[in-house]
Amino acid sequence: MSSDQIKILDAATTNKIAAGEVIERPASVVKELIENSIDAGAKNISIEIFQGGIDEIIITDDGRGISKDQIKIAFKRHATSKIATAEDLFCVATYGFRGEALSSVASVSKTTIITKNAIEDIGTKYVIEGGKDVLLEEATCSKGTSISIKDLFFNVSPRKKQLKSVTREAGYIAHAVSAMALGNPDISFKYSHNNKLVFQSAGKGILENNIVNVLGIDLFKNLMPVSHGSFEKGESLGIMGYISKPQYTRAGNHNQYLYVNKRWVYSSIINRAVNRAYTTLIPSERYPLYILSLTIPYNIVDVNVHPTKKQIKFDNEEVVEDFVLKALQSALRSSDSIFVHKPKTPRNTLKETGKQVAFNWETTPQKFADKINENKSESFKEESSAKKKVGILSKGHLFDFYKIRETKTAYTESKAKEEVSDINKEVFANEETLTSKENLTSVKDLAKDSNTSFPNLKPLEQIDGSYIIAIDDMQKGFYIIDQHAAHERIYYDSLMQANNNGNIKSQLLLNPEIIDLTQAEKDFLSENMLLLQDAGFTLEHFGDNTFLLRGVPVDLEAGTGVNLIKDILDNYLKQNDRPCRSKVIKMIACKASVTAKKILSMDEMKALLEKLSKTDVPYTCPHGRPTTVHITTEELIKRFHR
Repeated sequence: MSSDQIKILDAATTNKIAAGEVIERPASVVKELIENSIDAGAKNISIEIFQGGIDEIIITDDGRGISKDQIKIAFKRHATSKIATAEDLFCVATYGFRGEALSSVASVSKTTIITKNAIEDIGTKYVIEGGKDVLLEEATCSKGTSISIKDLFFNVSPRKKQLKSVTREAGYIAHAVSAMALGNPDISFKYSHNNKLVFQSAGKGILENNIVNVLGIDLFKNLMPVSHGSFEKGESLGIMGYISKPQYTRAGNHNQYLYVNKRWVYSSIINRAVNRAYTTLIPSERYPLYILSLTIPYNIVDVNVHPTKKQIKFDNEEVVEDFVLKALQSALRSSDSIFVHKPKTPRNTLKETGKQVAFNWETTPQKFADKINENKSESFKEESSAKKKVGILSKGHLFDFYKIRETKTAYTESKAKEEVSDINKEVFANEETLTSKENLTSVKDLAKDSNTSFPNLKPLEQIDGSYIIAIDDMQKGFYIIDQHAAHERIYYDSLMQANNNGNIKSQLLLNPEIIDLTQAEKDFLSENMLLLQDAGFTLEHFGDNTFLLRGVPVDLEAGTGVNLIKDILDNYLKQNDRPCRSKVIKMIACKASVTAKKILSMDEMKALLEKLSKTDVPYTCPHGRPTTVHITTEELIKRFHR
């Protein structure tokens, strides 16, 4: 028999192959099992991990549960109740649909599941290790499911060796649980590591509470609401959520949460729309934060394109991208984005002296909600004894996974509810109230006769030939304007508008300038000649690697054209990047703008501020640096110890 004979692999091998695709690390297990709980209609989900999920993961929910005659089938590959035919794949409304999660997890771990549905009088306990049945028996428990995953990858040593440290793996799980909690504010999540409560959400359907509880109050105060389109209005697309102000960015994209039909996913299309919306608002190496939920008809989005279902594909990507882009641009332009220099506020803006809200799942979800409302003043309970692990069975197989005890936590859920439950009204509809609490000054009410929130500024003086000192009509504090950044924004918007209209102006040089290039630079310039011509340059090939520069964009300082073209070539060749119109115009605007150390007259300063106020986004230069900083009266009082 030939050694390369084709044969069908046995079930154990195929399950491990599937596990390698679906289960990357403990966080993958947590995500898959939480999705199963949500599909089962759970309103309360507890996640307990030990040693970063490497030793054990326990997921407990109050969902529909699984009947005894279905429990073994549930652990077979491609066994699912979510779809029935191939056509159903094109209209998936649930998180799971392939029937791979349970079989994959069970094939590489020691799994114990205890479950009971509403019909049966007694529950079922099923133990499966490495894909092999160990035990199936009756167990006393409440309605719902608790599943314990021990010794993940115990039979796949190469995969287990690839796991990171306990801290890193716990961090991955915390991120996954946070994402699921943010995407499902109507479900109560309780997450603990090594018997220590990490965070807990009330499941009241208030996204703002979850943002504060999971990501922090400081981050939330730097978010802006997004709401665009709605099925209720007969539209096919809808998006809502929050995005960060341009001045509040991060060095990485860790805190970017996207949900499509409540499914936590990554989409390069949506990500590109976000990047386009923030173009010229933030530096290129910075990332905005967002929690966005996109609602779209199920039949025009394909969720079956990635092993872990993390990525999706839209039928009409351009339509979706443009829709999201317009929604984000509308939100960014409707909010004041002036950089405010504010005094440091005490860390205990929300007092951190309480304990976690008391959760008791012995009652029904409604009674549970009523109980919290009745005990607002007594919603914190302290427990001195060590917290019991959820899902531990007694010798008599008694199992009540609704008795989840309370522990202390750094943040108080009830305090968050008091501070944030009416957050839209408190923060966004009445910004003056928030800013007075924060010792900030709202700039929205300062704008007059303008469709933006940029204030009507009057220049007072120029400092060091670089910065303009100005006041607004209210004279609450003062403003510092970077004259180079401001003029860069003005010139960039002017060039972009002219380019969009096809009438960008070029000025011919009396004496053409010679540009000598390397072969690589010459090839790149030849390929992108049209792009530079559209930006206002007039170039002519003069033989070999030499070009003549005959014209430059209007207002470009004399003698800077050759160096600017070389800078553009260096920038793209160094980054191995494809040139685009906006980046070229951004570089032109920078070179053509008023430089630092240039003395301006009072009339020139007035004209500069007036032009800045009329730009689309006056708060930043095209590179994302601030044009204006507001020093509030409160900051002055603090500085002078008054």
